[in-house]
Amino acid sequence: MQERFGLAEVDVAQSTALGSAADCIATLEHYSALGITEFNLSAVCPVPEMAEQYGRIAEEILPHFAR
Repeated sequence: MQERFGLAEVDVAQSTALGSAADCIATLEHYSALGITEFNLSAVCPVPEMAEQYGRIAEEILPHFAR
């Protein structure tokens, strides 16, 4: 992290969108308001649950940002 971003530590709570779909949308809106236009969305769960989680991201979060 230090070499790539100049950060010795990253505060996970400030650099991730975790929680319900509404929580994630609120976090992404906050970053969007700061001018951030690209995000890396990853499911943080056991492998057997990934397909379901990516489905939820696609159905519950991404439509909110469709333009």
